[in-house]
Amino acid sequence: MHDVLVIGAGPTGLTLAINLLRHDINCKIIDKRSTHKSSESKAITVNAATLKLYHHLGIVDKFLERGCIVNDIYVH
Repeated sequence: MHDVLVIGAGPTGLTLAINLLRHDINCKIIDKRSTHKSSESKAITVNAATLKLYHHLGIVDKFLERGCIVNDIYVH
């Protein structure tokens, strides 16, 4: 049985699910793109506020270990 249904597996939905699970609240995530993967990037950067939230969730170190630090980005 699930206590919460999370609609959308984007950054907001996944962060919500992580926090729910940390508080022993069962949840199920559904997303309209669950059957196929996109070849396009959905998130190219993570801002400082998100990293601060990840720190409070206890996942920032693992996240940074797997990420790539980029000092400059040029968008045209």
